[in-house]
Amino acid sequence: LIAVGLYVRLRILETPLFAAVKNQKREASAPIIDAFRHSTPEILLSAGARFVEQAPFYLFTVFVITYGVEKISMSRALVLNSITIGAVVELFTIPLFGYLSDRVGRRIWYLIGAVLMAIFAFPYFLLMNTGSVVLFSLAVILSLCVFHAWVYGPQAALIAERFGTRSRYSGASLGYQLAAPFAGGLAPIIAVLLLNGKTSLTALGLNGVTIGFGTGSWQAVSIYMIILAVISFLSVLGLKELTHADISSTEAYTVTGADEPAVLAATD
Repeated sequence: LIAVGLYVRLRILETPLFAAVKNQKREASAPIIDAFRHSTPEILLSAGARFVEQAPFYLFTVFVITYGVEKISMSRALVLNSITIGAVVELFTIPLFGYLSDRVGRRIWYLIGAVLMAIFAFPYFLLMNTGSVVLFSLAVILSLCVFHAWVYGPQAALIAERFGTRSRYSGASLGYQLAAPFAGGLAPIIAVLLLNGKTSLTALGLNGVTIGFGTGSWQAVSIYMIILAVISFLSVLGLKELTHADISSTEAYTVTGADEPAVLAATD
């Protein structure tokens, strides 16, 4: 994987817009500061947009193993096979949903995805709780190849197009990474806490430390998923639809595009 990543990184070309910025020697001297200066709202909203994708992904691939094996007595092999099938099918649905979002608009597509994730929160557990091998596998597979893929497909473009050329990568990266502490690896820990009323913090390096609050339930985990979906829905609601906008033009932005005209002229 390291070799593949290195090959891609060395072979991939800069975008024409950023290449024009480099040719004009107009790169931002401190792109992170530049991104915060011009695009703080977009960074925060981009981070919020990720909640409905990132946290459920960990629930659908990590937490579900604990839930399926310990709570429903499914075999570990069945759970892992279901996750694998869902992930393989998702290889095809991610580009499909990305393509469809290009046609209908990434913002509206993502908003619909957030609503669908909220709707799926309770049926997801109800299907697994039947104890049926078929319905359990169906819930796990659909969680990945439909509900997660729905928002993951358009996500990269949705976030990247928020920022002007000089700070696009930095702005998008900040949006991605700021979501991680809240909607990333902590999601399975939070889910176990909500499910059992207590959870171990060993995964965080705190061996022997356990926190609890009382009696948990799977319904609490469903509500957690709904809250994540609401956060992302409100975040994306605050973003402009830029699917068909010219991201090299100042008209696509408020402040972040203030440096774009010279870049556009260089690429005409």
